[in-house]
Amino acid sequence: MNDLFFNIPESDKKTLLLNLRAIKSQFPSGVTVFNAENNNTMGIIDSGFVQIIRNDYNGDRILVEELSKNQIFGTRISSITSHDYEVISVSPCTITFIEFTEIYSDRIKNLPYYLQLQENLIRIMSDIILKRNERIQVLSQKTIRERLLEYFKLMSKQQKSKKITLPFTYTELADYLGINRSAMYRELSNLKNEKQISINKKVISLYFYF
Repeated sequence: MNDLFFNIPESDKKTLLLNLRAIKSQFPSGVTVFNAENNNTMGIIDSGFVQIIRNDYNGDRILVEELSKNQIFGTRISSITSHDYEVISVSPCTITFIEFTEIYSDRIKNLPYYLQLQENLIRIMSDIILKRNERIQVLSQKTIRERLLEYFKLMSKQQKSKKITLPFTYTELADYLGINRSAMYRELSNLKNEKQISINKKVISLYFYF
């Protein structure tokens, strides 16, 4: 579960949000909703989708991660480590913002379910670290083929199936893997011809052994 308020009743969630001085904001698609200047703020996605983007020296945008409902982001808990990073809405979305220090304020420590909130946050941060390590494993592969196959294996593990659904477009996949899009398409075509995979839009069936 990636929900900060997992196992907390709705009425107690509202009390926690009130005492956390949370601010709910709505955004249209295609705007910056967060950057590294908000270094003490955490965002919780109530609805919609956002992407963490890194802007490189050439002005190109590189996809770091896509987030959806209930997932959280912030400089202290996700891949937003410098002013090169920003969070962009990719659909209309609603986000609740909380100052990180409020979570540890004396004002909320005696509230019901405070300990559950802390437990949920620790679990989420552990999951974020795991996903970072998985991406490092993918990016450590030397060739385009190796990166694709390693990523497919991770998706298969997460989705518990050898028929996986990509969570984003192929252009975004190339950005995520840090590889040239045209070269990626050529390698996907080679894998298809070798009957290692089959592709039906964003659904990829895996036939190679792992």
